[in-house]
Amino acid sequence: MEIEEVDEIADKLSSIESTGAQRTRDLTTLLENCMKLESETLAVSLKSLEKLVFELADLLAEQNAAQLANFMETLGHVFAKISKAKSAKLITGVIRNLSRTGTKWALQVPIDLCVSTIERCREKNRKFLRHRVEQNLAELYFRTRQYATALSTISTLLHEIKRLDDKLLLVELHMLESRIQHSLRNIPKAKAALTASRASASSVYVNPDLQGDLDMMGGVIATEEQDYRTGFSYFFEAFEGCRLQKDDSGRTKKALNYMLLSKIMARKYKDVNSLISSKSALEYRSPEVDCLHSISKACKKRSIKELESVIEKFPIEGDTLLEAKLTELKSTLEEENLLKLLEPYSKVQIEHISKLIDLPVDHVTRKLSHMILDKKLLGILDQGAGAVIMYEKEEEDQIFEFALDTLEALEEVVDQLILRVKLRW
Repeated sequence: MEIEEVDEIADKLSSIESTGAQRTRDLTTLLENCMKLESETLAVSLKSLEKLVFELADLLAEQNAAQLANFMETLGHVFAKISKAKSAKLITGVIRNLSRTGTKWALQVPIDLCVSTIERCREKNRKFLRHRVEQNLAELYFRTRQYATALSTISTLLHEIKRLDDKLLLVELHMLESRIQHSLRNIPKAKAALTASRASASSVYVNPDLQGDLDMMGGVIATEEQDYRTGFSYFFEAFEGCRLQKDDSGRTKKALNYMLLSKIMARKYKDVNSLISSKSALEYRSPEVDCLHSISKACKKRSIKELESVIEKFPIEGDTLLEAKLTELKSTLEEENLLKLLEPYSKVQIEHISKLIDLPVDHVTRKLSHMILDKKLLGILDQGAGAVIMYEKEEEDQIFEFALDTLEALEEVVDQLILRVKLRW
């Protein structure tokens, strides 16, 4: 397959009708022949070459992932004739394409490819490309839940990028660090990383996609801190931004889910109904939205059984925020119902309470012990009798506080009198 003219590249690509392993060999030969072309010829046929590269990368990942390292080296030689920046952009684009969801191969394939590409970049001293590939590698470690390795990769990379003062890459790296820390449930560090990302973003242009991620993460941190009003505002900004950009990556639906979650956690169930029926939300109606609507109805009725059944069917899929908040919502609803049931009693059998609330006795016992330890319930558990004994809440006597306030006021008066006497003398 010799290429003589630039116009033949697209024609030869479309003329390859083979399938399977034979198509992979034909496309590989076609890419290798592109190394013989001049830079002007390659620049004109850039779109055809990119189509060839992405298709060949997918075929190699599916059939023979071990050949991807050689493929990336050939790719570097071909596109380096155009420009190193274009070569770096395409290589990172291939890695992102291989890392997309729903592929037939595991994420270990792009991880291995990143590692081999980083080693080659070190040998050739290509820092710009290495930094971008290391960023993709850290994100892949995060997606495979290798959080410690991801944080280690980011920490090393941040040390280099801060010296180079690459603001945009700093924004993305701190953003990724915040997401990792949030997955580890370290909210203070997640908030600190997000603050650092915003500080870097204030002095550089941030594209709408990245701004949407910043707004989304800001809402996540606010929701974790139980500031649901601020969280909803951030999610709304992210939702509107993604909707206007017609983003199809699923972030718009995710922002809508988080908006509904904020309203549910704030106990504003009427706002949930109006939000779901709004014109902008109807376009992004999904099973997750229906589940959240059902959760809102269950919470309004204070039905734990109904809430549990909906949560079991909810497609959380590793969403840290949803998982944490729905667990918190279930726990809070159980505590509210238990306190309401225990209110008329001074001593009651735990078995009787478990029948009223329709939960197992062991579960109710554990819940009551946690509530007593957290000082949400004033009482003790009588394990021998299988009962819970409630104490009456003692009203604090404020006489002593009033007496102390009076003495402090008198002390100030005496001090003033002594000062006046000294001034006269």
